[in-house]
Amino acid sequence: MLQVSCTVTVSGAAGFLTTARVSGNTTIGGTLDVAGNTSIGGTLVATGKAEFDDDVCVSGNTQLVGTLKVTGATTVTGNTGFLGTVRVSGATSLEGALVVGGKAELNGDVCVSGNSQLVGTLKVTGATTITGATGVLGSMRVSGATSLEGTLKVLGGAAAAVCATAINGVTSVSLNFATAQNFTTTVTAAHTLAKPINCVSGQTGSIFLTQSGGSGTMAYNADFKFIGGTDPTLSTANGAVDRLDYIIVSASSDGVGGDIQMIISQAYA
Repeated sequence: MLQVSCTVTVSGAAGFLTTARVSGNTTIGGTLDVAGNTSIGGTLVATGKAEFDDDVCVSGNTQLVGTLKVTGATTVTGNTGFLGTVRVSGATSLEGALVVGGKAELNGDVCVSGNSQLVGTLKVTGATTITGATGVLGSMRVSGATSLEGTLKVLGGAAAAVCATAINGVTSVSLNFATAQNFTTTVTAAHTLAKPINCVSGQTGSIFLTQSGGSGTMAYNADFKFIGGTDPTLSTANGAVDRLDYIIVSASSDGVGGDIQMIISQAYA
């Protein structure tokens, strides 16, 4: 056993055929090549670039001030904090809890198999697939098309807005079913409810028609089907409200019209 209590400088190659223990501060100015297992019992501070071409297991605290590039598998069993930017270009698996205290942007596909807690803002520009249970405790806004292939259970209230549509002076009215489910308008003259656009099979909603002056009428495109095959006549009293409830049984291939069943409730004061 060799014990050195002062400073030692090795300018050439140094080989250790058995165990080497360093209890004080050690500075390596050149390249360190370790072919066997290496155990670091204290804190490892890397101020420069560090490259690990094989598996890396970190069981204690690790502080990386410079750039960390890992080309192999990396397993972190303890807590890990990143004070700067972290970029992962390959597949990443998080089997434990992920806590994000700030803003997180994920531009590619993300697979999370464990619990995830997002305290800040989550912005996902790519495809997102959630195969397990998902709970949202705060507000959630989805601005694009959303497909739910499983069961949607709502424990609180859910409401679809009523979209006001002005048709004064418009003879042929074509509603855009992509903007709303429910519509309200004032009938002022002779109008025709034309084929709606952006129809999706299964969509339901209501159309509220308020009579103005008693002379407003509404004709219907053949895609709108009423009980008995007879189109209804609107209430004529000024201010009377008629409600058309609809369901799109099947939409056309281009989303313009389809088989739309209707029923009317009349003369709401």
